[in-house]
Amino acid sequence: LRDMPGCTVVRGHAAFEPQIVRFEANPVSILPGEAATLSWTTSGAANVSISGIGAVDLNGSRTVSPTQTTTYTLTATGSDGRWRGVPTDERIVIEVSMRPGPSRPEFGEC
Repeated sequence: LRDMPGCTVVRGHAAFEPQIVRFEANPVSILPGEAATLSWTTSGAANVSISGIGAVDLNGSRTVSPTQTTTYTLTATGSDGRWRGVPTDERIVIEVSMRPGPSRPEFGEC
């Protein structure tokens, strides 16, 4: 192709870089035996994985029940296998408390 007056020729390949739009946990603090839900949304990704879980859908959620405080890392890669885009990985920590916190006195209790 050659450039013509009034026209622009684009050469090369414009890759759509993967992005993590959202990665969250609810709740972020649990007791042993309880569960938390990881939720995520990506854009432009061909493959998505979460550490400790493996390959997951490009968008979705997963219930986890860690037995100790755990960091989950979501990684999104493009179709060329590269980890491109900002950001391409996000981390969430789910804290597992060994015992519940102190209870508050009920109304009228002292």
